[in-house]
Amino acid sequence: MIDTRLQKLKKAMSSGHFFYVSNPADIFYFTGFSGSFSRLLVSENKNYFITDKRYAGVPEKTGIDKRCEIIITNNFRNEIKNILKGSRKIFIPPETPLVEYLYLVDLGFKPVIDDKISDIRMIKDDEEINTIKDAIKINEKGILHILSILKNNITEKELADEFEYYIKKAGGDSVSFTSIIAYGKNSSIPHHETGNDRLKENILILIDSGVKYKGYCSDLTRIIGYRIIKSRLKAYLINYNIVKTAKNKSASFYKSGSLTKQPDIFIKNYLKKYGLDMFFTHSLGHGIGIDIHEKPYINQKSNLKFKPGMVATCEPGIYFQNEYGIRIEDDYLITNDAPVKLSKLSDEIIIKE
Repeated sequence: MIDTRLQKLKKAMSSGHFFYVSNPADIFYFTGFSGSFSRLLVSENKNYFITDKRYAGVPEKTGIDKRCEIIITNNFRNEIKNILKGSRKIFIPPETPLVEYLYLVDLGFKPVIDDKISDIRMIKDDEEINTIKDAIKINEKGILHILSILKNNITEKELADEFEYYIKKAGGDSVSFTSIIAYGKNSSIPHHETGNDRLKENILILIDSGVKYKGYCSDLTRIIGYRIIKSRLKAYLINYNIVKTAKNKSASFYKSGSLTKQPDIFIKNYLKKYGLDMFFTHSLGHGIGIDIHEKPYINQKSNLKFKPGMVATCEPGIYFQNEYGIRIEDDYLITNDAPVKLSKLSDEIIIKE
């Protein structure tokens, strides 16, 4: 699969052009290397993988040497200058840090920003899709584990720590982002910082969690009703079911050929019918893969089209300041037919008696 990824990039290039790659996620995508230092230079005819002496022998063990000329050096500036000497154009991804751009300029080059790599990464191959599915399975187990240990006075942070510990035991590499555990009114803050609030009865709990497995991410959000009296639960369920229906209806627009702005436009109009559009304060979703946020972005400014092989979140939410919030999030695979929800976890509210 890695060979195919490199070929896609090389086919998009002209003679005498180079792609300079420094972003660790991009390097992992094209080589499988996850060390702390490397550079990848790709041309139409040849690839160069540069790292330092700490990783001597690693390229040979991982097969990078079959695709790239390996350069082990403590003076990578000179190596890069020599390789790029005489090149017609040098391309860099938009995510390239400014310091890297200025470094190339300092060497006498004029880098051109190009998003070919993110476009290639946007379409997942079978190996990537299966790895994301495995990350989601571990994520689901972690959420169910959290449900099993809920008790009065346990803190948000204790639950987040327990989630991370559990998913690592279950085979995950790490969390794919800092888990959001939000009790009661904290759930009304979309990016609440998990803290030391203690769990009390009769509240909603928002769990926004992700798992990184073999370099790929998952991203799921669920709502738990903790020991809620029936009258209050009935009121919560009215808004919960609106959000759940909005998610499922908007996800139906995640289909090949549709503009990625369409589901976001739809959901704003759908929530407006219930007077709830003003309480939906963020975009509808984003692609996931090696990074937790990558193309495609599901918002009203995006003019991309959905294509088979994309994997993206759908995560509508409504937030009532200082009261509570509801967000439901699932990960979807775009196909030639209907989108495929990759999580098997029910999107019904989870009730803990």
